[in-house]
Amino acid sequence: MTDDALTRRLARGHEQGHLMLGHRWERVVEALEKASPEFARYVVEFAYGEVYPREGLDLRSRELIAVTCLTLQGLRPELKTHVLAAMEAGVTEQELVELFIHLALYAGFPTALAGLKTAREVFDQQAARGKSGAATITRPPHQTSAQDEVSLPEHA
Repeated sequence: MTDDALTRRLARGHEQGHLMLGHRWERVVEALEKASPEFARYVVEFAYGEVYPREGLDLRSRELIAVTCLTLQGLRPELKTHVLAAMEAGVTEQELVELFIHLALYAGFPTALAGLKTAREVFDQQAARGKSGAATITRPPHQTSAQDEVSLPEHA
């Protein structure tokens, strides 16, 4: 792949990240870069620059899949980030609760309950800021608002 193609993919990855998480995206990238700048570049370039923008599934569906997979793996910090991204993509709290209820059939009640508890933390944070249900980005993704803050873990 040429340097120009990699640069475009990296830019597309940052654009997709901002679309999904707004100003929170910068904190996610910073946390990834603390672990490894090279790893962060791969995540931005491939996951967000190549996979997320693909046609075939809408962002809402992709986030429901991400929430399911992260729950199955017990990855709480990443799950919080993707519960928020799912809400930004239009998934409601009730739909997320239904996801965890259905997940209990296949992954077991303890796994589904752990995911639901993690999601509830995000719901409660959003409600405390006056945003519940399904959140949407209503202004340009780079514009911030104190009301939009959600506490993401350092290594989100």
